[in-house]
Amino acid sequence: MILGSITFITLFYISAAASLIIVQYLSLGLPDPSIDTKYIGLILFILGISGNFYHHNLLSKLRNNNEKEYKIPRGGLFDLVICPHYLFEIIIFIGISFISRTSFMG
Repeated sequence: MILGSITFITLFYISAAASLIIVQYLSLGLPDPSIDTKYIGLILFILGISGNFYHHNLLSKLRNNNEKEYKIPRGGLFDLVICPHYLFEIIIFIGISFISRTSFMG
């Protein structure tokens, strides 16, 4: 099972790196956008990283070492969104797209 996970994660990172290289190659001849979106992207990226860290921290404190039962997370945005840590990961990727200043996303 561990070898399968390692293989899957390695293939994911290799494909993500290849996608980023292809996107960079495809966007070489495109003109820059008329508005500067780097600062908006930086703010979204920092907001996404912070929110993702906070909600993963809440999830990590949910169980003690020997507990096996399921618990419903409380606090943060868990009362409004089913998986707020995934929401903040989407915000991270939107921030990256604003920073890269291209509509291509790998």
